[in-house]
Amino acid sequence: MADEPTGILKDVILGEIGGKNAAIHAYDGIIWKIRTGFPTLMFGGWAILLQGLGKEQLTPNRLPILVAAMFLITVGLCLSGWFVDRSYTRRKFRVILALNELTRAVAEGGDDLRSIPYPLLTVAGDDGNREFRCKGYQQAVTTGAVVFFGPVIPLAIALYPLVAWWR
Repeated sequence: MADEPTGILKDVILGEIGGKNAAIHAYDGIIWKIRTGFPTLMFGGWAILLQGLGKEQLTPNRLPILVAAMFLITVGLCLSGWFVDRSYTRRKFRVILALNELTRAVAEGGDDLRSIPYPLLTVAGDDGNREFRCKGYQQAVTTGAVVFFGPVIPLAIALYPLVAWWR
């Protein structure tokens, strides 16, 4: 009878480890859908605009206004995507760090599973008080910034002659 709570606790801990691994992979999937969806929307929108130019559906006096509007939409899309991306990246790394802590506690606790702190057995991704900053997080944020803001810089450079011409 004394082993029964330990068996249940062992099942809870194993379930939590599996759940945290599943959550990490789910967050990865969400992050990469956001990161691949953004350029698809951005470049698709610009392709439609350029297609309209090729078909001469746009008059020269309307062109700068449409390009400026598209650029503002692009910047808004960049900022929105970046904020959502950072939110999910934080959640992912909260879970990663919690899994690392849980694994360490299990390894250090040996057979005494009751020594594992309760907060390590709770949902980590939504816990705003839980730490997320680590080397991997910094690299992921840098990657996200490049994905969301990298295309805007050459776009702004490419659009500058048009704006200068229109003035």
